[in-house]
Amino acid sequence: MNGGLQWFTQICPPRVWWFPLKGKLRVVFVDLDGTIVNFHLELERVVSVISRIFSPYVPKEFFANGPPTLEMIDQATQKLEKKLDPHRSEKLKQTAIKAFKREEFRALKNLEPIDGAKEALEQLNGCYKVVVVTRKTRPVAARALEVLGVELPLIAWEDTSRHKPFPDPLRLALQQLKTHPWNALTVGDHIYDILSGKRAGTYTAAVLTGVCTREELEKVEPDIILPTFPDVVEWLLSPEDDLSE
Repeated sequence: MNGGLQWFTQICPPRVWWFPLKGKLRVVFVDLDGTIVNFHLELERVVSVISRIFSPYVPKEFFANGPPTLEMIDQATQKLEKKLDPHRSEKLKQTAIKAFKREEFRALKNLEPIDGAKEALEQLNGCYKVVVVTRKTRPVAARALEVLGVELPLIAWEDTSRHKPFPDPLRLALQQLKTHPWNALTVGDHIYDILSGKRAGTYTAAVLTGVCTREELEKVEPDIILPTFPDVVEWLLSPEDDLSE
């Protein structure tokens, strides 16, 4: 057990009652962006591109209220439907979706693996069933895993009609694996990952390599918070039940 990880868990301890259940885990669901890689998506550029498509019907400020996502495009389209005919609204929506996907592909040029993530995934995959569950589209997510140098099952945007923080992607993965939620751990950097995991009935582990702070993550009460994904894997593969020992 490395000293840094031991120190961290002493100041941010996991829920002690969870540790005896570690031996029951069979499946690990892993988020992509912010957990095992960083996309470094240029948010200002994406907002500019998408808002121009919907201008003047939807103000640019609407897209600045949070990271631009495909859900945000859906919400903007709903606003359009009050002002334009359905055919015109759908055409603008599809144009915006294509533009968003182009920006995600563009971000692949700046893709940065989280330190130690590849090796941690390889270790984990030898002991558990590992599935990557992401809000990214399948082509983008598949390319990111290729750049990372791993080949893993993938649940992507196209696979469900609702996405994190809803439980649907994880429920689909559980169904495909024919396993129970209490045998699964969801790992992610965002509150959406944790909420999705909790709503699906899995155990949850948060990491601090993404956009959310520890304080933000603590509010949604993950079962454990650790600095990085490799630290989560180190704990999972450790014979010790309590990291703070």
